[in-house]
Formats: sequence, structure tokens, C-alpha cells
Amino acid sequence: MFAYNGTAAPSHRELMRIYQAAFDVRVASGEIRPLLLPHDGYGLFALLIYLCISHVNRPWLYAARWPLLAFIVAFDLNLIRGTKSMWVGTGFVVGLIAAWGILWSATWLVWNAPQFDAKRVQRKEDKKRLTAMSPQSMEVKPQANGNIKSLSNGKANGEAAKKDAGLRQRQVQDRHIKEGKQENGQADIKVKVGERVEEPAQSEYFWQSYPTDSLRDRIDWVFDLIFNFRGLGWNWEVTSNPSLPAHVKVGLGEPVDIKSMQIKSSIGIKRFTSHAELFRTQIPRFIFGYLLLDALKVILMKDPYFTLGPNDLPLPPHLSGFSPTTVTMIREALSCIAIITALETIFLLCPLFLCLILGPDVLNARGEFWQYPTTWGSFENITKMGLQGFWGGWWHQTFRYAFAAPTKFMIRHGILEPKSKATRLFGAVVAFGMSGFLHASGSYTQIPDTIPLNLFLFFMLQAVGIIIQSSFCEYFKGWIRRMPMTTRTAGNFAFTFTWLYCTSPLLIDDFARGGIWLFQPVPISPLRALGYGEPGDSWWCWEDVRISWYAGKHWWERGLAI
Repeated sequence: MFAYNGTAAPSHRELMRIYQAAFDVRVASGEIRPLLLPHDGYGLFALLIYLCISHVNRPWLYAARWPLLAFIVAFDLNLIRGTKSMWVGTGFVVGLIAAWGILWSATWLVWNAPQFDAKRVQRKEDKKRLTAMSPQSMEVKPQANGNIKSLSNGKANGEAAKKDAGLRQRQVQDRHIKEGKQENGQADIKVKVGERVEEPAQSEYFWQSYPTDSLRDRIDWVFDLIFNFRGLGWNWEVTSNPSLPAHVKVGLGEPVDIKSMQIKSSIGIKRFTSHAELFRTQIPRFIFGYLLLDALKVILMKDPYFTLGPNDLPLPPHLSGFSPTTVTMIREALSCIAIITALETIFLLCPLFLCLILGPDVLNARGEFWQYPTTWGSFENITKMGLQGFWGGWWHQTFRYAFAAPTKFMIRHGILEPKSKATRLFGAVVAFGMSGFLHASGSYTQIPDTIPLNLFLFFMLQAVGIIIQSSFCEYFKGWIRRMPMTTRTAGNFAFTFTWLYCTSPLLIDDFARGGIWLFQPVPISPLRALGYGEPGDSWWCWEDVRISWYAGKHWWERGLAI
């Protein structure tokens, strides 16, 4: 490791050169190696190749998952131990990806059997056809159990049965048009009854289990399984996602329940109702996130804390005069805003590229708008459930399925009792322990000196905080229920804020210490082009990115170094 020990605050450009020089010396001595492609992806490649080979009727091949997992764990731990990145800010990503490879591989090799159990929504296209829109022969009525039943004037066989799915789908779409909640993904226009229009291809959705006949289909299926972290469109998707939309349920031939008619999940994650709505919502968010990242970069680089981590250097002018408590609060707030903005902007790249650029014509159901809901839950989760609502409802749920997989496995096999206090406690400890391992691994692979144990401790303390708050609320629930709602929500928010304020220095101090904020989040900076950056800054921000050829001791250790 390397730490800066100067007596004056260097600029972020000077510090980058110092760290890069130290990195080059350590690579030349063989102490560390750079992030290397394709070498560092061999663990992922092994998982993909294994899952693309059918082992449904081959017990011996299914048993091979154990030595495969051992290889992946050993390989990725070796990456964490000795791999860094030439670009200081991406050093955290090296360890994060390697640790995630271990957790995600265990999810599909141990805690689940995807070739036996997993299936996804897929669709088959028919040719375009001209059709007359009419309101006849179909009505949608809610049943007592919350399902919606389709009735078709007694024609339940022959040609009427073949057209039933399409008629039901159009009826549901007509209802959404009237309600202003159109879910069919077409332009936001109202179609008059009896008007002759050209409809897009009618989609027949179906559940696609593991394809055993076509290698091409297997590759597509496995890639979707591995890179769809939240399980959108799969039978294993996380419960925080919105339900499948009504038109998909109809296409699947399944009853349309109330949840399918709602565009938000129980924690407030929103499903879009058309490509146009996704475009109108997410494009401005991406542009705003890009500009905010540029502004945050300019602001953070004026404070030595965000370049060096905790230090005794003089405070920058914009923080001088504040008390230590206020300074800490400002730095925590800026760190939180920067983390959320960076994550959200990165997450938006998937819907913008996969849905709006490639779309259903290239990706089938993977390119449809309903596959890309929002990432963050409602803020009400915090005021209603406190710290548990912060992490389990408001915060992004990208890693949720992997974190919950061991607990669900033990419940399925009768080791843990569903919904018991012991199970909830075990699940919280396991989930936050895995998150701590994930982030501590990222800390370890950074170039400057860090304290990886602090990140693990931070996430474990979140489990402790949830247990303390939930136990307190359970013990005093009779007294709490008599309180006014405003008092209860204020108490939840106050506990969450206080707990995070007291514990977050473990996280954000290490982020700053490891050089995460030295990372250039945007390639082109409007603010630095206008002269608001540090001396020597240019509008082109990725000038320090280096990609070179690296040759290690063995032939498989050759590739592009990043």
C-alpha cells in the first residue's frame, strides 16, 4: 500500500501522478498486477460456460458445480489479493467485482439450481396486421379474490379461443387509455372506437425455462440470468420490484391481479408504462446526474479531505469557521449525494442503451420498457420503518437477491423457520455481512492505504442498528401505537439520521482515504471548460486513462492492462 505523507495539500492532479508512480513501481517489482483483460474475467467465463452446458439429466455434471465454485472462489480471492488498477478511482471496482463474482456464483451454484427452477418471460412475435379497434365481445371484471376475469360472450373454443388472448390484451389496454395509465408501450394517443389502425406485432408471452435444444437460446438465457441482478422478468425476481404489468399477464394467459394494474411496488419502485414515458423521465435524469457529478467533482476537489482522507491540513475557505460537527455533517452529506448520484447515473445507462437504443427488436422482452423500473424506493420507507426502511426499502436493491439467497435456501430446506425472529436476525446478519465483505474487498484493492475492516464494521453496525430499533419498537409497541403519526415518523427519521451520522465515517473516511473521489466520473466537463476547476484542469477529463499491453509470468496472464 501507499499513503501520501506531504505537509501541504496537493492538487488532485499532483496526487494522481504520485499514486500512479507508486503503482508503476509496484507493478514493475511484481508485487501487484494491473486489472487485466481478459484474464480477470476467467472466473465469470467459467460460470457462464458451465451454465450453458445442460446438466439437467447429468448428475455427474451437476455435481461438478462444487469444484467449479472452488476454482471461482480461489481465482477471485487471488484477484483481490494482488490486483490493482492504474486509474486510482477504479481500484475499488476491482475488489468489488471480484467479491461479487464469489457471491453471485454461490447464488447460482449452491443456493439455487437455475437449470431446474428458473424461468423468464419471453415473447414470440406475429407479423403486423391491420385491425379494427372495437369494444365488443370482451369485458374485464374484478373478482372477489382480486383477480380480473375475462368473459367473451360464450365463445370459448374454436377461433374465438385463439383470439382470446389478443382481445383480452386490447381490452386491458383500452381501460388503461381511459385511465391515463396506458401500458401497451405505444405512443400516448387515444384510438377512437371503430377506427382502422395499423397495430404493431401482437406479442405472445410465455415462460421460458432453461433451453435444452438450442445453444444460441441457452447462451442468451444464461447471460440474462447472470447479468439481471434484480431478476426483472424472471420467476425469482426480488419482491421489491413491481409486479408484471397487466398486458404481460394477459399474454402469459395468467389472471390479472390488482398488483399488475399498479405501476409502483410496495416500497415505491415505479414501473414505466411506455417507452415514451421512460424516455421523458430517464433522459432528463441522466443529463441532470451528469451535470451534478461534474459540479460535485469540482466542489469535492477543493477539500483535501476528499483527496487524502482524514488529515490535519487546514480547512478550505468554504469550510473554515464551521464547528467540527458541522464540517463532519457537510462532508457526510456531500459524500452521500455523490454516492447516490454516481450510482443512479450508472444504473441509468442500462435502460437508455438496452431499452431505448437496442429495444425489443434486438433484445426481445429484455428490451421492453417494463423491464427497467426505477432503482430507488420511496422516502416514506424511512419515516415508516426507520433504519430498516432505509436499507430495505429506500436504498437501491441491486444486490438484494444474492444477499438473501442463503437465508431463503435454509428456509426451503427446513433449517430455518419462515418469518421467525431468529430467521430475521440471521438474514440481517448474513445480508449485511456479505455487503461488508463486498465493500471491504473494494477497499483492499485500492492503491493508497485504507482500512478495509472499517467498511465491514460499518455494514455490520447497520444490522445492529436495525436490531436495536426493531427490538425497542417491539417492546414498547403498545405505547408507540398511541403516539401521533407525526411523532412516530419523526422518531424513525431521527433514529436513522443519528445512526448513520455516527457510523458513516467508517465508510466515507475510507472512501476518501482510498482515492475514490479522484476518479473522473465524466469524460467532458462543462464547468472545467468554463474555468471552474483546479489549475491545469481541462474540459477533457480522461487524459490520465492508460490502456497498455501487459505480459505476466504465464501466457494466460497477458492482455490489456487498465
